[in-house]
Amino acid sequence: MTPITEYIQKDLGSPNHASEDDENKSHPSTPRSVSSYSFTTNVAPIMVTNATTIEEQLSSLIRAIEGLTKHVQEQDAQIARLINKTDNIDNNPCGSTERIIEGTIRNKIEGSSKSSLTYSKPYTQRIDSLKMPMDYQPSKFQQFDGKGNFKQHMAYFVETCNNAGTYGDHLVKQFVRSLKGNAFDWYTGLKAGSIDGWEQVEQKCLNRFYSTRRTVSMVELINSRQ
Repeated sequence: MTPITEYIQKDLGSPNHASEDDENKSHPSTPRSVSSYSFTTNVAPIMVTNATTIEEQLSSLIRAIEGLTKHVQEQDAQIARLINKTDNIDNNPCGSTERIIEGTIRNKIEGSSKSSLTYSKPYTQRIDSLKMPMDYQPSKFQQFDGKGNFKQHMAYFVETCNNAGTYGDHLVKQFVRSLKGNAFDWYTGLKAGSIDGWEQVEQKCLNRFYSTRRTVSMVELINSRQ
């Protein structure tokens, strides 16, 4: 190589040197390039870390909401069970029995007070619905007070009713007008609807008054012999 050639090469620079210079020229050390380099190496990793932290916080928040929802559902289920227990207590046979007993006592009290204040007919609705004959005229009866001869009173009562054109069960509705005193109190105190025929009236009266008459007769007989 001649001295001239060496001079030219030194002046122009070697290819490698030129490429390095070109590279340095293509990437000048400006503030913008330095700033970009700093952002890439320092800020970007921090942003990634912050993004990861936010995702973790969101996940934690979602888990907390799910846990709260589950807790509320469990509370609702517990309340529903308590309501069912309350309903079972209300439907308990013991509770029903107590209500039945209370109702029975109340009806007894109300029935007693009502019976003491109002009059209930001792015969049934069937007897009460019987119609008297068209030409029926109420008769004037001799009244029995429970002390005289009941068989005689019954015979007189039946004859009077038959003469007025009434027979059988029609006599039941008229019988109360032939009583007074203790006999009247006894008859009107009979259970409502307990009489459904004239035969029942006769039987009840015989059991009540005929035995009483026999007792009185025995006492009178003993007194007469002394």
